[in-house]
Amino acid sequence: TKEAEVILISSLLPEKVCKLFFIPMENISQALNYVKDKYGDNFQAYILPSGNTVLPFSSIPG
Repeated sequence: TKEAEVILISSLLPEKVCKLFFIPMENISQALNYVKDKYGDNFQAYILPSGNTVLPFSSIPG
């Protein structure tokens, strides 16, 4: 099973972002530093500049 983390760069309050199961960040630099610190320099990421226009789904049952 693969898990994913979703980092949200937004003006929403961090408490509200966490309730949506996202990780709040203030800007792209902070988000990239977080990912590099956690996964090293050889990480994979998808950056969605207009994330509100995307509907994610998983083909993994359950």
